[in-house]
Amino acid sequence: MIGLGGLAAAILLSWGVIRLLRRHVRPPHPHLAVSVFGTYSPVLTWVSMSQSPRLPKWVIARLQPALQGRLGYALELILVGLWALWIGRNLLDFDPRVWPIGREFGIELYGFHFWDQVRQCGLCGLWNGLLNGGSPALADPFVGHLHPLAAAATLLAGVVNGAKVTIVASFFLVGVSQWWIGRAIGLGRWSRLWASLAAVSGAHLVAKVELGSVGDVLSIAASSLALASSFDLALHPSRKAALRFALLLGLALLAGRGYFQLALLAWLPWVLWLTFKREARPQRIWREFVIAGVLAVLIAGVLLVPLVHFWPEVAKHSDELFEASQPLEYIPLNLVIHDWAFLTASVLGKTPYPYLHTLYIGWMAVLLAIVGLARGRKDDRRLLLSFFLGALTMMWLASGVPFRSLVTVLPGLAQVRHIAHAAGFAVPAVLALAGYGLDRLLEYPWPRVRLGLSQRESENTVSFNLAWILAIPLLASLRVADQFDQNFMWTEDRRGVYQALQTLQGPGLEWISLPFGEHYWVEPGLAMGLKLTDVGTPWWWDGRELPGPRFEATRESRDSTVSVCCALNEVPVYEYPANEYAVVEGGGQTLPCPASGAGGDLSVACTSDGGTLTVRENAWAGWTATVNGQPVQLDPGPWLSVAVPAGAVEVRFRYLPWDVLLGVILTLMGVGLTIGLWVRANRQGNPTEE
Repeated sequence: MIGLGGLAAAILLSWGVIRLLRRHVRPPHPHLAVSVFGTYSPVLTWVSMSQSPRLPKWVIARLQPALQGRLGYALELILVGLWALWIGRNLLDFDPRVWPIGREFGIELYGFHFWDQVRQCGLCGLWNGLLNGGSPALADPFVGHLHPLAAAATLLAGVVNGAKVTIVASFFLVGVSQWWIGRAIGLGRWSRLWASLAAVSGAHLVAKVELGSVGDVLSIAASSLALASSFDLALHPSRKAALRFALLLGLALLAGRGYFQLALLAWLPWVLWLTFKREARPQRIWREFVIAGVLAVLIAGVLLVPLVHFWPEVAKHSDELFEASQPLEYIPLNLVIHDWAFLTASVLGKTPYPYLHTLYIGWMAVLLAIVGLARGRKDDRRLLLSFFLGALTMMWLASGVPFRSLVTVLPGLAQVRHIAHAAGFAVPAVLALAGYGLDRLLEYPWPRVRLGLSQRESENTVSFNLAWILAIPLLASLRVADQFDQNFMWTEDRRGVYQALQTLQGPGLEWISLPFGEHYWVEPGLAMGLKLTDVGTPWWWDGRELPGPRFEATRESRDSTVSVCCALNEVPVYEYPANEYAVVEGGGQTLPCPASGAGGDLSVACTSDGGTLTVRENAWAGWTATVNGQPVQLDPGPWLSVAVPAGAVEVRFRYLPWDVLLGVILTLMGVGLTIGLWVRANRQGNPTEE
């Protein structure tokens, strides 16, 4: 703190400088002198006398309309993109051994290796043979690896760096979706821009990284774009709007996860409510929604067909009580709470997991939303009420109340155990209301404040609109959000894990077990091509056993008869010679056979007296086998197995399922129909359906 003596010295020094300036700095002609509160200012006088260059009139005539059109929109989105890069700045370290600190990041990426395998061996990537005995790669709804953003990022930057790019790009897409909603409802430039920036830094999105989740962030972004497109279709109905919605809804389905797609479905009644206008015919607009829904299902066919085929074989955790959900009356408080101690404690009926409940967007957004509801125009009441009821519905879903009632009738709903995620889909509505409230405030006749600048015998004065004062709390709210977001953006160097796993890298395809629950081992193991068993995943095969490990790294003690082959840092690695990947059984003997290949293309070469060749890979529809080039029938059972004759044989197993072919055909049909209808709408002038 500055003492009284220091303060007095500062005042005397300032007074002395002012006296010297007034005595020694001579003003120019009195007509040109600029005074501030009655005191001559040499700096402002120099500014007023300097001739600033002006653009030619023809440039201004073209620039002003451009700024109100596409150029202005582009500049707004560029600013949103720069803000997304700033929020995710810590993730822009492109060392693949530097990860987000979320504890499940290592297991989140298993599906992204699909693109690595496709690049290496083509169709072999249709089978994910890296985890727990293998599974159909395109039937996994929990990863989001089939979304074009995840695919492009992985192919260009690799699995880990592609995941980082996917997260930061998803931040940007959430901002774009909020910007789109603002434009669809007619918000002014500054209002929709601030709401977009607030969406990018919203903790409902960024907090998912605390878990290490890539799929959640991607799914929120894809579903948010679909939500924005649905509002655009309801408010400005046209065939092109329907086709945009179809494409984005299809991509939202490809993004996987399920929670946010359910939330998107729950938004549908309030979106359709907007179509009830005196001058409109709702049934025509509803027809466009039906067309969009059909096209979206076709576009997502590459995932949906294998998923429907495989789903009866899937098991996952369930919770009939939905204990992870927070009571409805407390959920709105999460919009304004950013205390870390609170978020990591079991209080107000929530779990101690920030990624599940954090919604922070700040008091400024909430107060502006209240202003928007209170001061809304009469013509906008239906729109504002739709946003309010939609946000309330999302929080109601997140509370688990409707699911606890329905689970007695539909027991399968118990698998939607983390429906608390749905509360995040209230944020777009709250921010839309906040942007509307800001617009209403800016429409008021704010007084203009003169700065006290004057020029003698001149009518020019310097003043500013008092509405600019709002910029202070608006920018401050973004700064606080950014500071809070960085709690989830830390990274950690995992190079030691990669180095330790080199101990287990071998030439064969043996299954290997790593310390259970320590997910940071999983991604390095997959990157090295190891086949991992006993890995905790969101789902597993129903009623099937995991393949036994040939090598097991565990912190738990094992029987003294089990030999220790090596160590994974301080973790002993036990060896089980009986758990070979491929063996021939016959004549009372078991003979191990070397195997090679990847994914859904496996080869086994062996010389034996004949018998049954068993490969510890899950059998499923789509697998075929050849023995010495001749097709043979697979034996029934949980593992790939065929009968082999005596002597030297080469057996090849390939996975080429019909469901993937059908799904790809449907996706191509959906994309083709969407393009064809778009071209047709262009030729017809894209008439509005009202």
